[in-house]
Amino acid sequence: LAEVMRYGALRGGRPETLSGVAGIGDLVLTATGNLSRNYSLGLALGGGQSLADYLQGRRTVIEGMGNAGAVRKIVERYGLDLPICAVVDSVIQGKLNCPEALDQLLSRPHPDSEFADLFQS
Repeated sequence: LAEVMRYGALRGGRPETLSGVAGIGDLVLTATGNLSRNYSLGLALGGGQSLADYLQGRRTVIEGMGNAGAVRKIVERYGLDLPICAVVDSVIQGKLNCPEALDQLLSRPHPDSEFADLFQS
């Protein structure tokens, strides 16, 4: 959610909109819904299936795959702190496997301050 809000703020979004149904609702659904293509991809990769095997024979678009690279470019351009987006792109690009991505995320300093920069006046 912190990453969605940081990116949204960069693009002119309002924190109260992104922390409502439009932000949290969509995030929860795409991250947990059995019909979510992003969720099914993450579940497959987290279970050890290769991206190539997962994609073989699929005919639907998985929005998160293409968006991960686009968001990564924005992260680099504007210096945003979007660690989940960064590791997702690294997994999609084959630069990290899921356990490495998780280790990278969990080794970040100060996880309790994820939202500190979002509500400063």
